[in-house]
Amino acid sequence: MKVNWMKKSSKITLIISIIILMASYAVYFHNYDYPEAGFWDENYYVATAQRYLNGIFFLHEHPPLGQMLIALGEKLLHANILSDQFIDLDKVNDFPPGFSFRGYRFLPVLCASLTALVFFGILLLLTKSHLFAFLLSLLYLFDNALIVHSRGAMLDSPLMLFISLTLLCFLLVLRWRKNTNRLIIYSIGFGVSLALAITTKYPGAILFILIPALGWKLFNSPRKCLISMGIILSSFTIIFILVWQINFSIMQNVNPNLKNGGLYTKNNIYNEIIINKKYQSLLYLPKMLMASMEYSADINNHISPLNLCKTDENGSPPFFWPFGARSINYRWETPDGKSYRYLYLQANPVIWLMGLWGVIATTSLMFASMFFRLQEPIKNQFLMITFLALYWSYMFVLTYLNRVMYLYHYFPALLFSFCLFALWIKEVKQFLHFAFTRQIKGILLSILAFLIMASYFFYSPLTYYWPLTDEQFRQRMIFPLWDLRCVNCERTSFLK
Repeated sequence: MKVNWMKKSSKITLIISIIILMASYAVYFHNYDYPEAGFWDENYYVATAQRYLNGIFFLHEHPPLGQMLIALGEKLLHANILSDQFIDLDKVNDFPPGFSFRGYRFLPVLCASLTALVFFGILLLLTKSHLFAFLLSLLYLFDNALIVHSRGAMLDSPLMLFISLTLLCFLLVLRWRKNTNRLIIYSIGFGVSLALAITTKYPGAILFILIPALGWKLFNSPRKCLISMGIILSSFTIIFILVWQINFSIMQNVNPNLKNGGLYTKNNIYNEIIINKKYQSLLYLPKMLMASMEYSADINNHISPLNLCKTDENGSPPFFWPFGARSINYRWETPDGKSYRYLYLQANPVIWLMGLWGVIATTSLMFASMFFRLQEPIKNQFLMITFLALYWSYMFVLTYLNRVMYLYHYFPALLFSFCLFALWIKEVKQFLHFAFTRQIKGILLSILAFLIMASYFFYSPLTYYWPLTDEQFRQRMIFPLWDLRCVNCERTSFLK
């Protein structure tokens, strides 16, 4: 009987996984090379990708993996005849006519599409329900902000994939910690995914919080705890070193037209290593890592702080982000002189409010359990504390960075908030005077799914660069803090 149930469960999982992949293709992948023009940081990452394609040495404020993936996509698809027209530039101001973004965007968009499937796996482990996991997976699938940003040649969609894989492996280690073979496999996956996240963008380091959390759950079995921690550390170290070593091994030439004559640093020790091409040797990797991290710190120290008094400021403080503020106009044009096309980083308000509710509700529940005696003990207390630690630690660190930050920096915390909402749905038995049975939860999630879809379609013209009249745009200016602005619209936000 148990075997038959497991087979049925596997079939349901497979069917839902296929549906999610089809949906993610439709909303993330389909026609991803449109618009055929650069937006936001693509002007920088296309230039860095061409340095990889031509083996030119450079340092960057971010780790190398995401940028190498952007270059690899162009290498695989070879969508442009030329791949060296921007090697003398740090930023591309104008892309030539006929330039294709299909290759440069390919792997970031693929990562975004696959994240939907990984997120479903996370939800299935959190809720133990196919129905709940499927309905909650719409939180990632149909968020307009995630979609529009992930369809560009940028780093955040690979980061989100590797963060999701790390969370998935973390939950799998917890589930199968009594099975030594599976413990080893998922511990390897945890270490590898963690290394991939951190070598994509440094904020991925917030996932280190999961290691002591995992050690706490494995503490009752010292042998398995040592096995898991040792495997995680080993696999992380191997992948971390491998990514950085591949990065430096690709670089064969120094371009004197780049910063500081192509050396990027004025440190004489590092300059000697670079000039003599010793940086391709594993022996000099520690020094090159230090050079890269020092350069990254220096770049971030010279980025201007947030200035809300600037009329063209796109940044926003972290306490705005849970409300979807502020939106960013990535690009616009008028195809016929009567309507406009906008590519806007605009949140799906239903989804972001659900994430915010997940944070508020679970935080309140944890505080209530500390100071009051609850009628029933919290069954998922460990996971709630873990994801709350991830969320609040991430927000705390970003709040104290002395540089301008943007709405998409909230994406990792947004993912954590989705998990917290799932845990709240799983945990809640009664809200106010209403009993939350499994059937009531299913109905509630179905209603929310309908609202998610309706909101997604309402804001999709800003996501897919479809034309809107000024009146149609004004209908979408619901919340002043978003600071949505059409070309001919009066500003509704109090922000200047």
